[in-house]
Amino acid sequence: MLLVMGDFNAKVSRRKPSAMLSAVGLYGVGETNEAGEQLEDFCLEHELALANTMFRQHPRPRPLLMATPGIR
Repeated sequence: MLLVMGDFNAKVSRRKPSAMLSAVGLYGVGETNEAGEQLEDFCLEHELALANTMFRQHPRPRPLLMATPGIR
């Protein structure tokens, strides 16, 4: 098993249904940025998969913005 790990600052959207060959699964989030495109190209070139896009992600709670009473 080969694991490639790092902080790539990549955002990868979900795989398009028409894509015949893709390293991306059905559960990507958001829109793909340039780093995401480069990561996907790297994975395709080396026959790797983006594992975190193969599984549905647990919903993350949104951070709460706390306001101090009397201050606007």
